[in-house]
Amino acid sequence: MSAHQMESMLEYFPTSEERRNLKAYLRSGKENDLCECEKFMVSMLRLPNPEPMTTSLIFKATFDSVSKAVENDALLVEAACEELLTSIRLRKLLGIVLNIGNRLNTAGSSSSTSKVGAFSLDSLLKLNHAKAVGDTTKKMTFLHYVVMVVRRNNHSLLSFYEDLPSISKAQKINLDLATLEFEKLGKNLDQAKTLALQVIPGKWNLKNNNCLSEEETDSVLGNTGIGRFVLEASSQIESISDLYERTSEVYAKLLDYFGESKKMTKPHELFTIFVSFCKTFKSVVEEVDRVERAKVCIL
Repeated sequence: MSAHQMESMLEYFPTSEERRNLKAYLRSGKENDLCECEKFMVSMLRLPNPEPMTTSLIFKATFDSVSKAVENDALLVEAACEELLTSIRLRKLLGIVLNIGNRLNTAGSSSSTSKVGAFSLDSLLKLNHAKAVGDTTKKMTFLHYVVMVVRRNNHSLLSFYEDLPSISKAQKINLDLATLEFEKLGKNLDQAKTLALQVIPGKWNLKNNNCLSEEETDSVLGNTGIGRFVLEASSQIESISDLYERTSEVYAKLLDYFGESKKMTKPHELFTIFVSFCKTFKSVVEEVDRVERAKVCIL
C-alpha cells in the first residue's frame, strides 16, 4: 500500500465507542452479518496497536523523501553561509561602502573619532534611497555613487553576486521549521523502534526492552523488516543531526562575521537582505552603464 492509502485507512479505524459496541456484538455470534467496513474494524480489534503500527508504516514509506528534504534544506543554508563568509569581492565591496559612508558623513575630516567601524546589514537596503551629496539632479543615490567608484577602480567587484549562487534559494528556507520537521522525524523513529521491539516473531515478544544492551537491541531489530528500517533510518538521522549542528555553527559564525545579533536575525531573513541588495545593485549598475554609454555617444 502507498502512504496515501495507509493515511486514508486510518480514518476507518474504530473509535473507543465503536470498539465497545463491536465487542458486544461479536458475543452474539453474528459476525457474518456485518458489512465490509465493520468487518475491517473487527480485524483491527484483533491487532495490537493498529494505529501506531500503521503510522509507523506511513513513516517508513515517506522517510526517504522527508529526510532528503530536511537534509537538502540544511545543506543549502550551509552553502549560502559559506558563500557569504568566503566571498572576497563581497568583503571588499562592503569595505568600500563603509569607507565612502565615513568620508561623506565626516565631510572629508581625518578625525578617527567621527568614523564608524561597521554598519547593520539592513542598512544595505537603504543605500538606494539615500541621496548622494551634491547631486543637483536628485536622481543619484548613495548606491549610484558607490557603483561609480567601484566601476572606476575595481570593475570585477560589480559582479560580486556571482559568488553567492545559493542565497536566492536559501532565502526560501525557514530553518526553524525545517528543524521542527527534523525533530518530528526523530520522534516518529522512536515510536517505530518501540513498536518494532514489541512485536517480534517467534520467541521475541518484548513489552519491556529497556534491559537490552545496544548490541542486543540491534540484533532484535534485525529480525523484522520494520526493525531493519529503524536501524538504517537511525544512522541517517544521526548524520542529519550532525549536519544541522554544523549548519547552526556556521550560521553563528556568519552572524559574528557581520556583527549581527543572533536574536534579531533568522537565516532566511539575512539571505533575503542580500538577495534584495544584489538585485538593486545590479539594477543600479545597469543604470550607470547606460549613463556612461550615453556620454560616450555624445562625445
